[in-house]
Amino acid sequence: MLSAILLLLNLLPLVFGSSEYQLSDADRNKILDYHNQIRANYNLPPLVYSLILENNASKYAGGCYWGHSTTGGKYGENLAQYGKSPAPTFPLTSWMSQVNGWYEEYKYWSCPDNACTSVCGHLTQIVSKSTTEVGCGVSDCDPGSVSSMRSQYMVCQYIPPGNVNLGSKHPVSGLAYPYSGCPSANPALKDSNTPTNPPPASNPTVPLGTPKPPADAPVSPPSTPVMPPTKPPVPPVAPSPATKPWIGCKGDYWPGNPPKQQITPCNAAPRTFVSSGTKKLYCDVRDPTGYYWPVMNPGTPECNYVALLEEDTSATNGGSLPYQAWIGIALGILVIIIIIIVIVILVVKKRAADERV
Repeated sequence: MLSAILLLLNLLPLVFGSSEYQLSDADRNKILDYHNQIRANYNLPPLVYSLILENNASKYAGGCYWGHSTTGGKYGENLAQYGKSPAPTFPLTSWMSQVNGWYEEYKYWSCPDNACTSVCGHLTQIVSKSTTEVGCGVSDCDPGSVSSMRSQYMVCQYIPPGNVNLGSKHPVSGLAYPYSGCPSANPALKDSNTPTNPPPASNPTVPLGTPKPPADAPVSPPSTPVMPPTKPPVPPVAPSPATKPWIGCKGDYWPGNPPKQQITPCNAAPRTFVSSGTKKLYCDVRDPTGYYWPVMNPGTPECNYVALLEEDTSATNGGSLPYQAWIGIALGILVIIIIIIVIVILVVKKRAADERV
C-alpha cells in the first residue's frame, strides 16, 4: 500500500503541466500573414517566417512562464495569453485575435513622434524596420500558470530585434523623429484567401540564447520590449497616501471575448500568489468573474509593492484554494488514515499474541 501511495505522489506532478501546440503550415501562414498585413499598412516589407525562431519560441511557451525570456538583446519577443474556463477544446481562440491584441495598441501610440500613452511595445516591434524574421510558438497551459484559467499562450520572437536601443530614431523609418509616413487609418485584420506557404527555415543572423529564465530570476510583470525614449523624463509620481499605498498600482486586465487589454487601477492592496513556483503580484480590478490579474508596475514609486507579501498557492477565484491544493490536502489526509490503520492492526496483532502466551 505504501509503495502505491509513493507511486501516486510521483505521478502527481505529471497531471498538472503544459503541452506545446504543433503549428501546421496553415497556422504559420495565418500568423505570418497577420504580421505582414500590419507591416503593409506602414509601407514596410514583409517578414520571413523562421522555423528556427519557432522552435525556440515553442520551447519557451511550453514552460508556461508569464514573463519575457532572457534574450540578451539577441531577438525581440511578444507575449499573449488567452484564458478560458471551462475550456474543453484547444486552441481556445484564433491566431488572429492574439495578433490583433498587439495590433490594437495603435490606439495608444502616436506614430509621428513615437509617443505612447499605455502599452505599445508589441506593435512597435511588429512595425520595426530593422526586423526581417518572425517565428512563433503556442502552448496549452494549465490553470495557475500564466493565468488562473486554462490558457492559450503565444510567444513570437523576432530578429533582428526592433524598437530597442533606437535613441532618437523612429522604429518604422529608422530615421530621426518626426516620421511623416504614418498611415491615416488602421484597417482590421482579415484572413487571406490565398495564403503563401512560409519559406524554408532561415538561419538567424545572431545565435539564439537560452530562453528559459533561471529559477531564481527576479519576477517581472508582463511587459513589452524596451521602448526608446520618446519624451523628456517624467518625474516619478509621489508615493500614494499611507492610508491607501496601493492606489497607484495597475492591473493588466484582459476582459471580453476575444480579450482586449484594459489597464485598470487596483481596487485593493495587491496579493502575492505562487505561479509555476515563482511568486507574482496580482490585484482585484473588479473583474465580474472574480479573478485577480497581474500587477503591471510592482516595486515602482506608484506601486511600492514586491512579490514577497504572503504565501498563497496560486491566483484563483477570490483567493480560494485551487484544485491542486485540495488534491494535495486529500492525499495528506489519506496517508494519515493509512498510518492510523497500520498502527491499529499492529496493536491488535500484538494483543492477540499476548493472549496466546
